[in-house]
Amino acid sequence: MEKYCISLHRAGVKKKGFSLSPTTLKIPTGYIICLKGANGAGKTTFLRLLLGREKGVFGEIKILGKTMPAERVDILQQVGFVSEDNDFFHELSPLENEAQYAPLYSHWDGQLYRKKLKEFGIGFSTKISSLSKGNKVRFQLAFALAHNPKILLMDEPTAGLDPVFRTFLYKLLRELISEREITVIFSTHLSEEIGEVADYLLEINKGKVSLRENWS
Repeated sequence: MEKYCISLHRAGVKKKGFSLSPTTLKIPTGYIICLKGANGAGKTTFLRLLLGREKGVFGEIKILGKTMPAERVDILQQVGFVSEDNDFFHELSPLENEAQYAPLYSHWDGQLYRKKLKEFGIGFSTKISSLSKGNKVRFQLAFALAHNPKILLMDEPTAGLDPVFRTFLYKLLRELISEREITVIFSTHLSEEIGEVADYLLEINKGKVSLRENWS
């Protein structure tokens, strides 16, 4: 029997100048889902909807069996997020950021965090502001994985980065899927990424969201 980690029932967003149409779908557990759409299609809005950060949301949203936004605090314990506009303290180091944020997570694994930082080549005492764009993504990945999420959301993680980084990321995502029961949803406007890594496509076109298997 297929398991689902996210369920939407007539859920969407309505705000000034933009809307996502009522959507009913279920996202299966344990796959890599590519959130595809042109720039401005609503990919970031959709991810923010799942995180409980978006205004004007309507309909029913269930994540890992819990209701968003009523159980948002519990949900975010199990959801990792990587974004270009990250919410960390940029003038602090990875370990200083850990001291600020780790107490918020009941399943925080400091040993795993340090292991991933070392594996990704991120210095423990280096200021986040001094990291390259690619290393900022690597830092966020290390942080997200350290609280053992069941869902990993990534907003345009490869935007503006070279093929070497994309290859690194694809390999990492495949390893995650094989090692643990985790679902990855990452947004992109790059068509070449889809065939490389995605099991399913979550497409946004003119405010409408649809899910299908990746046949490319």
